[in-house]
Amino acid sequence: MEEPKKKAPTPSGARAHWYGPAVVVVILGALAAYMTLQRAGVIANPPVLPADSTRLPTPAQESKYTEGTEIPTGLQQPRAIAVGPDERLYMAGDRKLRIFLAGKSDEEYPLPAIPHCLTVARDGTIYVGFRDYVGVYDRSGRLQAKWEPLGLRAFLTAIATDGHNVWVADAGNRAALRYNPRGEILARLGGKGAGGRMPALVVPSPYLGLALSRDGMVLIANPGEHTVNLVTVEGVFRGAWGQAGSAVEDFAGCCNPTHLAALPDRRVVTAEKGTPRVKVYTPEGKLDAVVAGPEAFQPDTKGLSLATDKQERIFVLDPTRRTVRVFAPKQESSE
Repeated sequence: MEEPKKKAPTPSGARAHWYGPAVVVVILGALAAYMTLQRAGVIANPPVLPADSTRLPTPAQESKYTEGTEIPTGLQQPRAIAVGPDERLYMAGDRKLRIFLAGKSDEEYPLPAIPHCLTVARDGTIYVGFRDYVGVYDRSGRLQAKWEPLGLRAFLTAIATDGHNVWVADAGNRAALRYNPRGEILARLGGKGAGGRMPALVVPSPYLGLALSRDGMVLIANPGEHTVNLVTVEGVFRGAWGQAGSAVEDFAGCCNPTHLAALPDRRVVTAEKGTPRVKVYTPEGKLDAVVAGPEAFQPDTKGLSLATDKQERIFVLDPTRRTVRVFAPKQESSE
């Protein structure tokens, strides 16, 4: 019996046989040509936007500050900074308090535990926040008082004083406390409140920023809500500004801002983690300037403690580099 003859491939079948490999060859050739032109500079790379931002800051916002002096802390784990009334820079970390004058170490005092935050009153009194209590020191670094511990959950993260009150942020207990200079608690803010009291603080991580504005307003971060609360000294809630988002004027991540400071003209300085950056806002909460963007820090830098001085300079503790970085306002051109 004769075997059946094989049918010759139809024209359409032949095309199907070579179509797939031909397409692959064309695509690879086009890709190779594109890469060659890109390397030669004929085709420019597209601009890369920051991962946290859909809108870049305007040139005016970018150019208001310039970085100058960088001061080595001499600490392995620097945690907090403050500028005193004498314009000296105070640093805390490694169970030490270091004081700098004109960028150079002037004095150093031992501390009994790891410090978390500090501030200096107008009369030179130094308040150091440890994990669960506040220590009070004189100008010579001598302990004057140890305030009552706040319990096992306490985790102090910020402290500020106007000479009459000492405000302390306790991230562990999700509260801001107002003390008198003798260490007596006068008010506790942070729980759900009515009658003008501050809303509950949402604190997912051990960062809770606090600062005092020159007009007497208390600035308290609500990091889980991505806002900055405005509270009077008497504890009356006056509102909040800020929102979560990926735009540069917003606060990104799970919980920001982490640190706050106030400039002499009432503008507010904020620091963030996750996407580390430092910004300045107007008293009403409008972005005024980007002081240092994510490109200025190593990835995942956190703990950017802030301080300011009378010249409106902004001091930023960079714990990864173990330095304090100083940003000064740019001088306006006289032209």
